[in-house]
This record gives sequence, C-alpha cells and structure tokens, in this order.
Amino acid sequence: MAVSIMTLRKEDELWSGRLETLEDRMSYFVANDFLADMTFLVGEEKRRVPGHKFILSSCSWDFYNALHLLHIDNDELPIQDVPYESFLVFLRYCYTGDVNLEPENAINILKLAYRFDMKALIRECESEVWDMVRSDSCLKLLTQCDFLPKDAPLKIRILDAIAVNFVHLTENEEFMKIFMELSLKGIEGIADLEEISCNELKLVDTVMKWAARACEKNNLEASPQNLRQSLGNVFYKIRFPAMKPDQFIKVVGKYPAMLSTEEISNIGRNMKGDTSFCLRYSNIPRGTDPKFIEIPEVWPDLKTTDLVSVSSLTVKEASAREFSLKFKVRTPRKLVGFSVIARKSQMVVPASCFLGESFYNDPYAVEVTLGGRYELNSDPLMRNYHMIPLKLIQEQDIYSNSWYTITCKFHERFAPLPDLADFVISSQNIQLKKIPDAIIPFLYFAKDS
Repeated sequence: MAVSIMTLRKEDELWSGRLETLEDRMSYFVANDFLADMTFLVGEEKRRVPGHKFILSSCSWDFYNALHLLHIDNDELPIQDVPYESFLVFLRYCYTGDVNLEPENAINILKLAYRFDMKALIRECESEVWDMVRSDSCLKLLTQCDFLPKDAPLKIRILDAIAVNFVHLTENEEFMKIFMELSLKGIEGIADLEEISCNELKLVDTVMKWAARACEKNNLEASPQNLRQSLGNVFYKIRFPAMKPDQFIKVVGKYPAMLSTEEISNIGRNMKGDTSFCLRYSNIPRGTDPKFIEIPEVWPDLKTTDLVSVSSLTVKEASAREFSLKFKVRTPRKLVGFSVIARKSQMVVPASCFLGESFYNDPYAVEVTLGGRYELNSDPLMRNYHMIPLKLIQEQDIYSNSWYTITCKFHERFAPLPDLADFVISSQNIQLKKIPDAIIPFLYFAKDS
C-alpha cells in the first residue's frame, strides 16, 4: 500500500512511537512503495513488488551489481522462478535480517540466497534443508536443488544419499518417475559419484532409461546416436574400462552402435592393462560394496551428529596421544560428550580435555568421564576394536555458525586403525573418509537441545 509523506506526518506517533526498533522501522518498508525506486516482477504472473535500491544493495554485491551497474530496464527486476509468498519471506530478510523458514519455502529462499550471494542466508537455508535429506526425499531434492553448485555441502549430502540408496530408488516405480525428470546436470552429478550401491552395468541401464525419456521429450527416436547425444558429456563419465568383461559384453549387445568399433577395441585393450588407450573413460572402479559400522546406542537420550559437521581431525605428529577436532553445528545445542574408536586391548585414559570457540574464547578445560566400551557390529576388520564414549561432567552450550575445537590428550598412544575409506555408518548413511591416524570422533548432543 502506498504511503504518502502527509500520511506519515499525520501518523507521527505510529512512526516514532510504535515503531521503536530498527527492525520495526525497516519492516514497515517491506513491499511498500513509499520511497521505492525499483520493482520486482515476481512469479509467472509477474506480480509487482516495490523495493528500495539502497537497502537491497547493502545485502550483497550481486544486488548492487544488478540494481546499479547493469541498468535494468525500467528499474524492474524479474524473479519468475520463485513463488510470491516465498519471495516476500526473502524480501523481509533483506530488510530486517529475520527469516521465517519452513520446509515449504526453504529451497526457494535458498535459490534466491545463492542468486544474490547472501552467505549468511545460505547457511540458514541449508541448515533447514539439511535434515530433509532422506532416502525417500533425496531424488526430489536433487531436482529442486539443481541450482546448487557442484561443491555445495548440501548438494554433496543429497548425492551421497542417492549413492547409498541407488538400487532401492531405481527399482521403485514412483522414485523412477522422479529420476526421469532430473536435469542433465542432476544426471551428471550421479555419474560423477565415486561410490554408489550398484555395479557399473546397473548405472548404465538407468542412465540410458533417462536418455530414452529425454529423446521422447524432444520428439526424437531413441537411436544409439540420439541416446548418446542426449547424455552429452555424461556419456564419458560411464566407466566402461572398469567393468567386468561380461558386463561390458552385455552393454555392447544391449546398446549396439552406442560405442564405435574403435572405442570398443580401445576399451578392451584398457581392460587387459594397456592404459594408453581409452583415455576419455575412467578405468577406476567405483566403490560399490561399502562395509558398515553399526553405531551402538550409548546414551538413549542423546543423538549423534552427522559426521559432515566435523571440519577436521588433527593428530599430533609426535604421538597419537593427542587430537584436535574442529566442528560446528547448524542450530544451538548442548554438547554432552564424544566417542573414539580404539583397539580392545588399549587403555583409553584422557589426561586433559579443552573446548574453545575458535574466534572468541580461549580454550577452557572440561572434565570427562569414561562411558564404558561398546562392540562395533561391523566388518571383520573392526572385530578387534571398541567404541569408547567420553561424557562431559557438565554439558556445554554450542552456538550455531561458530567453529569450536575440542583438544584431548591421552596417557597412551592410539594404535592405527584399518583403512576406513570404504566404510559407511549405517544408522546415518554417511561415508567415512580416510583419516590420518587412529581415532574417529562422534559428537553427542542432548536431544531436546
């Protein structure tokens, strides 16, 4: 609603009395054409929403660039791929710094946050979407989050969930309908996966179904040439040389003329060990048969963090008696403990433990107590190892968007663990990455925090 200067003077009490805080005063201007000097055209219906260049430009350089340097026509900025209601939530954040995120609007607001490079808002939105990633939602989220860059943590999390559940997803009719509607960028993300719960032949068959659907959408015959053309660069991400010979023979028979005679010959030579041939196709097998580490239920009233919250694990070179763990959380929580994995024969006695917020506080000592030893129901490689929880005597407040560091020293050196690069934590479907030395930390938080 337009507000004239005379109206403001008559309602001076409203202006200076009821609108006491800066947030109140700024929220008064949201979608208000008083002093507005540009207009958003929102949604497919191009609903007009007034804006203020100065306020918007203060949010990010990309806003400044769009509104001042690009000289947009008639000072109108189209935002046609986001619903009107979600856009208003985003606009309110631009003016007040307050955002009301819900599952229904978080992805649309995240899209705008990325478009205008608003990093604080990106973090808030990704935190909201993070816990939405499940086996039954990962394919749909991949279609909705197609705008995410390849290295975005949320994109990696979604693709990891698809990798672990790929066979289940592609054998389900409803999930396959979603798969068929993925963009080429989404298919490329799946084809880039280093670990996936199927062999290469299964991946080829699924990708070819998508290519046939792409041909159908473009009114093209699903010929070998058109199928390959529909996949573009994704075709070269199929690891033909890494297949078993019988699988490759099936591919050649099932999709005749998909590969040229020269390519078939070169792939065959590559399979026999001559790696100078077939340079465009990787001959490195994907991790297809992950082993599982079952996390014992240590404290039923607590929950374990996702490992991706952990930024780094550092083990002192002089001895493996000390480690530092850097981490942060998406929402404020109460830290109540952590766990390590060690040999059954090993004494795990902490000498000291320190916790500190990386940028503001010096580390301070925290007391811990051992919580017993727990069997790991997992691969035979882990049969000689236990998980040992250490519980904090006093719970510690951990605030969001700040890095924290735990440094713990032990009286005895830790023995090296086996190579864990192929292990998955089955309760969370999170792939373990190779670490330099002996221990894997698991953080525990109060469930009601």
